[in-house]
Amino acid sequence: MRRRVMLLGLVSLMVGVVLFAGVASARGQNVLVKTSTKPQSGIHTNLVTPAQINAHRKPFRFKRTSRITRLRSVTITATIFDGDTEVGNFDHGDLVLGLDGINTGIKLNGYRDKQTDTRTNGGRPDNAAKLLKALKRDGKLQATIINVPAGHHNKVRIPAEFNATLKIKGVRGR
Repeated sequence: MRRRVMLLGLVSLMVGVVLFAGVASARGQNVLVKTSTKPQSGIHTNLVTPAQINAHRKPFRFKRTSRITRLRSVTITATIFDGDTEVGNFDHGDLVLGLDGINTGIKLNGYRDKQTDTRTNGGRPDNAAKLLKALKRDGKLQATIINVPAGHHNKVRIPAEFNATLKIKGVRGR
């Protein structure tokens, strides 16, 4: 009898582990990660208006975006000269990522004063539904730097000799 109870307990435990692994696997299958790398714009600007990160007429391109039902995160890796967004610099927290003119709320922090730095910044985007709609429209996104608050001048250069990479993580519909 005792042996039968132990065997039943062991079988139950094994079934639970298999079921849990199946759920974890199914969750992983619902996540889509899309990545695009493009040349940077090479512009030098005072950020009075949003500044293009990727080169003119070379938007980030993504395939099969119709399958994405919700955006989980957006990450950009870009190289900027004189960003002044390192902790303690005057623009820390003031430069944000724009995609197709939509403010994502993702801060472009960590860029030093009078230095060329490559940084990766990302997170859960503000305006995710609006951003997803723009992405699904044509599978392309143009990245910009938005200076918040507007009117505050910061001279930056986005060197053309580097590439920028945009990564989107979304949830796939059934």
